[in-house]
Amino acid sequence: MVEWLDGFQYIFMSRILITIKLNRWSLLVISLIVVILLWIYSSSFFRTKGYSGTADFLVTFIGNWFSGLGAKPPALEIKIAPGDFKKIMEQREAHLQRGLIMSDSGTFVPGTILYGGQKIKAELRLKGHMTDHLSGEKWSFRVHIKGGNKILGMKWFSIQHPGTRNYIYEWIYHRLLSQEDIISLRYLFVRVTLNGKDKGIYALEEHFSEELTEANRRPNAPILRFNPDMYWKDRLNEIMHIRPVAEWASFQSAYIESYRTKKVLRDSLQKEYFLAGMSILEGFRRGYLSSQDVFDVPRLAKFHAILDLVGGHHSLDWSDVKYYYNPESRRIEPVGYESFSAYPIDRIAGIYRFNGKMRAENITDLHQLIFNDTLFFINYIAALEEITQPGYLDTFFNRCSADLEKNLKILYSEFPYKDFDKSVYYRNSKMIKKIITPPRAVNAYLTAADSSGIIIKAGNVESLPVEILSVSAGQSTDILPEKRMTLPSKVAKNSVNYVVMKFNFRNPAGDDDALLKNLKINYRILGSKTIIQSDVLPYPHPY
Repeated sequence: MVEWLDGFQYIFMSRILITIKLNRWSLLVISLIVVILLWIYSSSFFRTKGYSGTADFLVTFIGNWFSGLGAKPPALEIKIAPGDFKKIMEQREAHLQRGLIMSDSGTFVPGTILYGGQKIKAELRLKGHMTDHLSGEKWSFRVHIKGGNKILGMKWFSIQHPGTRNYIYEWIYHRLLSQEDIISLRYLFVRVTLNGKDKGIYALEEHFSEELTEANRRPNAPILRFNPDMYWKDRLNEIMHIRPVAEWASFQSAYIESYRTKKVLRDSLQKEYFLAGMSILEGFRRGYLSSQDVFDVPRLAKFHAILDLVGGHHSLDWSDVKYYYNPESRRIEPVGYESFSAYPIDRIAGIYRFNGKMRAENITDLHQLIFNDTLFFINYIAALEEITQPGYLDTFFNRCSADLEKNLKILYSEFPYKDFDKSVYYRNSKMIKKIITPPRAVNAYLTAADSSGIIIKAGNVESLPVEILSVSAGQSTDILPEKRMTLPSKVAKNSVNYVVMKFNFRNPAGDDDALLKNLKINYRILGSKTIIQSDVLPYPHPY
């Protein structure tokens, strides 16, 4: 009996041990499968964030984390009294419930900032329009330094989550503008402590004041904009799903104002500058003045070319643009702000915008007005050709490499997973080249030819304006048009608009038929150095 029990116990215990071993192998296999699936899933996720996979992310994260250990950002210690901070929290809650931050809501509260061992009086308020400025622990603030003090040379600036302006890419945008002597903001990364609590790394962005124009080596004069308040009230209606037709929220309805309007109007000289700038800007909006009458054309053209390069087209909205009136040139210059870059592009700012009509009373889009100017467009395409030249980006990144590395280290100290990839700029450069050098931009039909000349019907099939140069055949001399002609941009999705052109035809060889069978039309995108040649179809267009 005892032997039988011992045998049963042996068999029972053996099965338990086998089961345990099997369970261990099963758990190991299941764990391995889970790890593989997680790796595959995470690799797919990280590829959407610009990494080649999980391994690339881990290597980048670890490398950036170590790089960020040595960062030494400027430090701002902000203190706001409990009662005043409660007002800010109440304002934040009201903005979040509304779903939008209105520019006329929220007031400044007093505070102090400890910077560089100095205690500086300031006033602060919440800033921004969209509620991403209020999410999480990093709220966005507008800061005004009181008295005669400045911080980093500024009396007005904003602090916000670096992600609000896409981390390092906004810094690069302003460096590109500065390199081309276009008014740019001081933009850097700082560590912020608020009422004793470390809030981590913030982006510090200069606001619009006389310190900005001084830093950009310009005379003190107003910075202008089209007041966007009604635009944002219309957006609030949209969020609340009670959006009526709102002509009062349009570009043409917005009044022109300056920053620090009250201060400007108290100063007789600044008021004079403001009224002068407002006058030409309003004349431009009404179509009475062209771009070349109002703007510093080379700078404005280069400004838009750089926006193309960085993929910052979102900032072209009229409610975001800022302008500076230069009292010396009596022209208006662009001010860089909020590029929303860097993103890949498949178009440039100037496509479909040139209709060739110098008086533009019926045009209601700001950039349709800007680009509808021959001189401006010539400068714009020339600027695009310049910034897409081999070596332009290489030279830029070499010049700013030390500062770029310093700022990246500061960002990596809190955001090591946000790697910097400059390939988007090179990709956009290639895309711009493709756009401004199309394989064909003109359809041309031979309508008639006799001893007095050649008549051709030509139409632009391209989204950019085209300058017709000549026609030619084989080695014969180019035959010039009777008058110079620029074909406006093709209207998107519409039929081609054809125009009749006469060329002063003189064929010394005498073989007219042979020449006409091999006829070519020569043209270029308006402002480009690249000449494109297309066949002239040897039959007339039916319409």
